[in-house]
Amino acid sequence: MRQDLANRILSAATARLGEPVTLSRDSSSYSLRGIFSELHSEVDIDTGLNITSAIPTLTINSADISIEPAGNDRVTVADGRTFIVRETRPDGEGGIVLLMYMAQ
Repeated sequence: MRQDLANRILSAATARLGEPVTLSRDSSSYSLRGIFSELHSEVDIDTGLNITSAIPTLTINSADISIEPAGNDRVTVADGRTFIVRETRPDGEGGIVLLMYMAQ
């Protein structure tokens, strides 16, 4: 029951807050909605200087896609930018957070 509730909440969130994205692997592509974010992280490397880094992420509902996303998959977001999946982190409730970097 808890899993069902979590899945319904995630479905509502991606429908309301998400944007259309395309996940591609080899010659296959999958259209779905996901919540895209570019978090900024600051790190002090013991020099007194802060280094800021952007961490693009995409949160998706695993029920919305027929494959399990993996490293090196490509994600194109609504504004046309393409990212490469670096790591996937299932949340244990049906959602998956994709940690990505900008494709060159």
